[in-house]
Amino acid sequence: MIAQADPKLTKVDFDAEPWEQALGAAKEPTYFEFCGLLKSKVEQSKAAGQNRAAQLYTLLHATVSLCPTWGASATPFRPAVDFSPAYRSASLDDFGADEVSVLRDVAPDIRDPEFRARVADVAWVLGRDYKMARLAISAYVESAIRLEGLVRFPDFIERLQRAIQLALMVGQRDPALLSSVTSEIEKLIQKRSPAETKWPCNDLMRLLIEAETGDMTKYAAISGSLATQAERRQDWDVARTYWQCKAEWHRLAKDLGAYRDACLKAAVTYVGEAESALKRPTPSHGACAGLLMRAVEALRKIPGTKARVEELHQRILKEQELIVANETTTHHVSTDISEVVNATVVAFRSKPLEQVLLGLAMIGAPPVMAKLRSSAEEAMRSSIWSQIVPTVYMTEKGKHLAERPSAMEGKQESQDLCLKAEMMRQIKWHRGLMVSGRILPALQVINTEHFVRLQDLEFLGRDNPFVPAGREPIFVRGLFAGLNGDFLIAAHLLVPQVENSIRQLLYNYAGEHRTSKLKNDLTQPERDLNELLYRDDVKRIIGEDLLFDLQSLMIEPGFGANLRNHLAHGLMDTDQFYANEAVYSWWMIWRICCIPQLMQLQEDAAKPNQTSDARPPAEGDEQTTGAS
Repeated sequence: MIAQADPKLTKVDFDAEPWEQALGAAKEPTYFEFCGLLKSKVEQSKAAGQNRAAQLYTLLHATVSLCPTWGASATPFRPAVDFSPAYRSASLDDFGADEVSVLRDVAPDIRDPEFRARVADVAWVLGRDYKMARLAISAYVESAIRLEGLVRFPDFIERLQRAIQLALMVGQRDPALLSSVTSEIEKLIQKRSPAETKWPCNDLMRLLIEAETGDMTKYAAISGSLATQAERRQDWDVARTYWQCKAEWHRLAKDLGAYRDACLKAAVTYVGEAESALKRPTPSHGACAGLLMRAVEALRKIPGTKARVEELHQRILKEQELIVANETTTHHVSTDISEVVNATVVAFRSKPLEQVLLGLAMIGAPPVMAKLRSSAEEAMRSSIWSQIVPTVYMTEKGKHLAERPSAMEGKQESQDLCLKAEMMRQIKWHRGLMVSGRILPALQVINTEHFVRLQDLEFLGRDNPFVPAGREPIFVRGLFAGLNGDFLIAAHLLVPQVENSIRQLLYNYAGEHRTSKLKNDLTQPERDLNELLYRDDVKRIIGEDLLFDLQSLMIEPGFGANLRNHLAHGLMDTDQFYANEAVYSWWMIWRICCIPQLMQLQEDAAKPNQTSDARPPAEGDEQTTGAS
């Protein structure tokens, strides 16, 4: 029960209390604004000793506090705040039968359409009274029309979306009920389309498509016109959205030729966006290549585009060469990078697909900790500036991230911090050389000589200790995206999975079944990557070399790349997903996933009278002896 009134609240209580007056103070007539106002009325009523009024406002507040999940029509509301079992806000389960009954009685007389829609909808969901569903439909439409000119566009679209859902659920024998919603949607399209520059008209037409109604020829033409206008503005996302919408209208009309043409134009918007990436104040060949990859992916789904795909493929290879030449940091190292690139190309050229896929994992390895530490110590001894001057690490916006103290400070803590910073600086050089000299050239050869399918990589996730059961498709799709140069998608799919994979290794191979922790409030959150990568048992499982590489790449702020946290908190621009750290993270996960296969090859090669023809191709490859 939400309200604890005794006797139970009735419609008489609502008629006697001028509760709708409180809604007049809302900045916008939305349930979100109403929620705060009603919460204040609860507190005011309690303070004045008006307990029955407080219970009334408590019930109303609970009704509007529910968060819509209209993508799932069967469970359209959830608690707005849910930290179960510690705390959560009101949910549908909290409403009693008497409260549903009084909401049903009150709903028809509510003047505000937004509030009437919410009360009637909750009464319908909990009581399955068809009159409430019909009342909610008309109220949602009325509220949407009012909101359309007042607030951000998703709000009014969401009301119409829910009205369509309800009409499809309860109006199967009453076409007029659905028509009462779709006719208003069509009026809004007619009103907005002449000046439309963003997505509202698309969202409105998608509702008509969901209901399979509307003049298909008319709305296909509107979609095409809006897409063409967006292309002239070089607003490629919007153009792509409307070409896709146009395609859906043609699909509904069963016009396959026009459907294919619209799909083709939607795919080509990626090419236009790629060209725009090269016209930025700071041109980005990485973003260009990634967008061209998406164009190829879209075109491959359309019959008869093989020649266009091949043309874009050649363009992608040129852009990838420019990435290496212009968008990677070059450092003076003992091996000339051109020789490394040439050696990689020669090693991968004209090799079978299985051999190059496994060879990709063997073209490098995490730096050996002992050598890295020794090199860092030598660099610190030979650099006067690192002995004297502290270094501040900042973001591109000048925010302070970390500070490396002067090596002259006598404290052991400061000395250790300086050593750590220098080791991470050197490992950053290693990544740059790996990406520019090994990984990108290898990918270029693989994509030039082979057409790799998603199913060709399924072996990487199959029975793999690093890949938890049920996560195989995520890993395979992420690895496939990176193999095709789409490191933006690869990072979003793979980087978040590393944490869970480390927990699984900890559980299965270290006998540590407590992968969560018990806090003072008795909640049990899982240990995150920031904690897992500093555990000794994780070090024993994967080795100190790989562990330090993961630390500096994934979670170290300031000195390291902090890739996992930057990605999780939305701190990365598009271009950063094509930088050395993101590319290297993809390769590192590829290497880890290949380890079971490589170990099997070693075992097979060690058997008498047996040889393996899947030897990785790169010259001077390091042998794999474990996860590190």
